[in-house]
Amino acid sequence: MPNKENTDWRSIVSASCARAKDLCEQEEEPDLAQRLSEADRRLQLGLFRLVVMGEIKKGKSSFINALLGEKEIVP
Repeated sequence: MPNKENTDWRSIVSASCARAKDLCEQEEEPDLAQRLSEADRRLQLGLFRLVVMGEIKKGKSSFINALLGEKEIVP
């Protein structure tokens, strides 16, 4: 597993977006390719949304806290 302190996650996600965009263009899905480009642009600016959905009391808050490496960011 990569060391989270030394990993450039933006570059990794951006490269994945570029590959997905290429596939969309090959499959003639220009709308999806455009949405991926916009999402990548927002990511490079540090603007993104993360949606976590699930049943009530099934660990969503615990998951977010663990993902962020903190205990009590999300109650």
